[in-house]
Amino acid sequence: MSVKLIASSAFLVGVTSLANPSFADTYATALFDKTGSMNITRAASNETRCEYGKKLFLQTVSTGILRADFLNVKTFAGPGQLDSITMGFSDVRGLNPYAGPGLALFESISAEINAVSCSGATSLGDALCESMDELKAIAGATQRRVGLVTDASENSSTQCGGGVPDYINNHIVPRLTTPPPIIFNVTILQAANGNVGLRALTTSQELSALQGEDALQDSSIWQDRSLEKYEWPTLSRSTEKTAVSATTEVQALINAAVLSGGGAKVIGDSQVCTEGCDPESQDPSWGGGW
Repeated sequence: MSVKLIASSAFLVGVTSLANPSFADTYATALFDKTGSMNITRAASNETRCEYGKKLFLQTVSTGILRADFLNVKTFAGPGQLDSITMGFSDVRGLNPYAGPGLALFESISAEINAVSCSGATSLGDALCESMDELKAIAGATQRRVGLVTDASENSSTQCGGGVPDYINNHIVPRLTTPPPIIFNVTILQAANGNVGLRALTTSQELSALQGEDALQDSSIWQDRSLEKYEWPTLSRSTEKTAVSATTEVQALINAAVLSGGGAKVIGDSQVCTEGCDPESQDPSWGGGW
């Protein structure tokens, strides 16, 4: 059964209109990277990142059904290839992904995700920006979340590009931290082994230098989330798309997640992650890619 059929059935409220979100609490967007680099074969399991990532992503979807009020499930590749499997935000209030209508919805989304093939360029910046702008436009939401499964490697964004990791510093972080804030969690599949560590931030002035005094002082998110424990990496201000190591982009994504109050997990291609796959987050109760 397709998501479209489920959304139109009597037992599910279905895709909601952004014009009337007055009863919503949490709006959540789950993003899956279906780009060509996801076809790299993982040494640990002899399966592609694409196939392995789908399993992790469906954990994110399951948690979204259980804990969000409205859920949007998306895939992305190159420019103009950001697609919503749920045809927008689906009303999941009171649904359980393991029984009844919630299970039917989850199984339909699973079928759609498992049928996805990974190919093409990576417009990661555009996918994040568009999804975050969509979340920010929902006046009735009390919490906004993004859960992402990706192998990074931004290379083709037209609106939120500008080099790596500049696109994160210039486009993603302002959207996360400017009110209304967005909680961002990311699971990154990479060739490197192990989880990229979070380095200690010594003073809030380091954040201030990168983000600007006004942003630091005007948004309560900075005071509420103990950001002084984390370090924002030194980012180039160049807007040229130059070849920068994947580690730099990954570290910037990690720090962006932490700054938002979320977390990150990097899973190397030589690692088998059957437990403890959740991003190391300040809100671990969500689990999965959240």
